[in-house]
Amino acid sequence: MRAPLVRAAFAVALLAAAGCSGESVEVEVGYRGEARANPLLAAERFSTAMGLRAESDSAYSGPPATGTVLVAPAQAVAFAFEELAAWVEVGGHLILLVSGVEQGWGVDATSADGMQALERSGSWLDWLGVEESLAGEPSEQFFVDSRSRSFEFDADFTLDDVGGESVEPMAGDPSAAMMLSYVRGTGRVTLLASGSCFTNERIDEVDHAALLWQLLSLRTESSGALFVYGLQPSLVDLILRHLWTLVLAGGVLLGLWLWHVIPRFGPLRADAPLARRDFSEHVVAVGRFLWRERSPGPLLDATRRRVQGHIEAAAPELATLEHGELAGELAARTSLSAEHCYDALFHPAAPDAAAFTRYVRDLRRIDQSL
Repeated sequence: MRAPLVRAAFAVALLAAAGCSGESVEVEVGYRGEARANPLLAAERFSTAMGLRAESDSAYSGPPATGTVLVAPAQAVAFAFEELAAWVEVGGHLILLVSGVEQGWGVDATSADGMQALERSGSWLDWLGVEESLAGEPSEQFFVDSRSRSFEFDADFTLDDVGGESVEPMAGDPSAAMMLSYVRGTGRVTLLASGSCFTNERIDEVDHAALLWQLLSLRTESSGALFVYGLQPSLVDLILRHLWTLVLAGGVLLGLWLWHVIPRFGPLRADAPLARRDFSEHVVAVGRFLWRERSPGPLLDATRRRVQGHIEAAAPELATLEHGELAGELAARTSLSAEHCYDALFHPAAPDAAAFTRYVRDLRRIDQSL
């Protein structure tokens, strides 16, 4: 009984399928893979196919070799104006996309993004003598090998060559151009009002690829191309570029921590106790200092006071005598002359080394005679 039911269900399914009609609907999902993040991937691969060493980067990280053409949004390299200006002066070729701000890279000059793009491009425009203008009809023609080619830009403003220094190639009138080129030093700077014509969506339209190749071939020595397609580096790029600083800081902290926690070889050795000097050593040191400073007076005065005190204690009758009489009495008690006794006890002049030695020797003999 089960087999007839299965056959019946199969027949009903065939009838339902035969009575239904299908319709195909195309849904745009956009680019996938690398092309989804890099709007200039097609331009990079086109340049490679034409024989150049081409590569792309999500953010500007430094000037390439002078033989490599740098294609970048003016906003992305605004902070490196002085560095890139010097690079151009020595032979570099810089292609600036004034309104390259989004994936689509088309911008309304009157919008907030457009005004920001023009403001951040100000250093480059001032250096080249260019002003942005909302007047004039944007040209959609340029010339390659004397042949007219066409392109389409998504910018509603034009570039005005106020300084009058632009050179070929040029798109439009100098006062209302979509592309201007300038020679600076031995290098070149090319301005495009918009970079939308070089994106993945537009490079295969009209003569956009021919325009790109024309610009990359302006300098015969050009052998490579670097396309910068983002205004700020991604988180991954920032980590990869600055990872070494984190590793270095972490290594230093790890080393300090290990030095702190790893046991040392034995306990810390205590500081040695300060050596205690004998008092006589201090006296000798003071005497040497005074003698070195040529001040022996205090030493002689101290010795005289000691001897005079001994005289008052041992022979009080001598303490009341005048200086001359005292010198005579002391001379009688010693083998010294009265003059030597007087000089040793009362001479006011600061003695030299020989006199100092003699005075001290005589004072000692006087002291011993009491």
